[in-house]
Amino acid sequence: MKPATLLAALLVLSACGSARTDYYTLSVVDAPSDPATGAGCRQPLMVSRVLLPGILDRQNLVSSAGGGRLDISGQARWAAPLDQMIEGVLSEDLRRRLPPGRVLAAGDPQPAGGSARIAVNVLRFMPEADGSVTLRADWTLFDSSGRVVRTRPQAFTTPQAGNPEDAVRAMSRLIGQLADVIVASLGGC
Repeated sequence: MKPATLLAALLVLSACGSARTDYYTLSVVDAPSDPATGAGCRQPLMVSRVLLPGILDRQNLVSSAGGGRLDISGQARWAAPLDQMIEGVLSEDLRRRLPPGRVLAAGDPQPAGGSARIAVNVLRFMPEADGSVTLRADWTLFDSSGRVVRTRPQAFTTPQAGNPEDAVRAMSRLIGQLADVIVASLGGC
């Protein structure tokens, strides 16, 4: 067999054995049937930043394997940077829970009076070894002058079935729960 033919055959065989890569995105979740209005905050609101710990700031989905070990998936990957997806989904979740025009998306022009801002510091956001999914984060509400109005730690856990699709759906629901808490906490901004 000629070397070029042998090389081509090896490449074809190696391609057959490689696992498929799946790409995932977080999704917006529906608002509760009786959403809080956030009436105490009259300023437009925007999610200004989401910070992730280094173990989550990667393209691959990360889950806890227990005992201080992590599983970094070789086949399940985020379709975009996770911090940007969280920012966009949280913004849209807030938009669905607040009156029209109250939530600005990243890149929207600032109104003359400025806007209130939400900054989120994610501490943990992953499937756990027991099959649940956890979101632990601190969020801070700033008024239009940059003054801290409130800072709150939040922790949410939801069960999931164990595959990446279920884990990503559960992660999306947790961001929706964070939006619910933020909306219920708005006031005086």
